[in-house]
Amino acid sequence: MPKPRKAEKVTASRAPTGADLRAWRRAVGLLAREVAELIGVSERTVLRAERSPEPRGKVLEGFQRLQDRLLEGKLDLRPLLRRRWAREQSAKTATTGHPPRKTAGKNRTPG
Repeated sequence: MPKPRKAEKVTASRAPTGADLRAWRRAVGLLAREVAELIGVSERTVLRAERSPEPRGKVLEGFQRLQDRLLEGKLDLRPLLRRRWAREQSAKTATTGHPPRKTAGKNRTPG
């Protein structure tokens, strides 16, 4: 059974491709919008770099700094992920007019 893949730092042995950046971002569990916010560019710029065969410039440097900070334990993603969760919960409330129901363990049938 193969071991699960971990988010790996892009090494200098070869230039990273946009697909490498996208794979890393997804492995870490971040949205393109969140990466853009963390590295100081627009979401569109991140998505364009992820489609590029040879991303460079501010986006590539930003991805590399972000990877380094995560690997060194200098960046905590929990506040960012909490904000995402809160946004998702408020969106659910806004569309239905009430908070999501808690149904765990309450399989009721009309009787």
